[in-house]
Amino acid sequence: MLLRELIKCVKGAEVSGEDVEVLGVCEDSRKVRAGDVFVARRGTKVKGMAFVREAIERGAVVIVSEEEAPRGSVVVDIPWVKVPDANLAAALLYMRSRDDRRRA
Repeated sequence: MLLRELIKCVKGAEVSGEDVEVLGVCEDSRKVRAGDVFVARRGTKVKGMAFVREAIERGAVVIVSEEEAPRGSVVVDIPWVKVPDANLAAALLYMRSRDDRRRA
């Protein structure tokens, strides 16, 4: 599924970057696979932003976060989606991607 199709389910999402093919959605940088969207959520102890580089190294093709993309970083070389609520976005994106895979 293309990013622009996937992200339609998230109200207020601001997409920066190219439209890319997305294969899955993941919130755990250790489990990211090539083609995944990585959702950088705020944790109780650690921010998901701390794991963006690892997610990219593991193959993430899009980052979703409540924060802006860091300037002057390798991160801005892939699409970045700023959302009002990363927790809600993660749930919506996961459900949308699962529905798309079931139809295939």
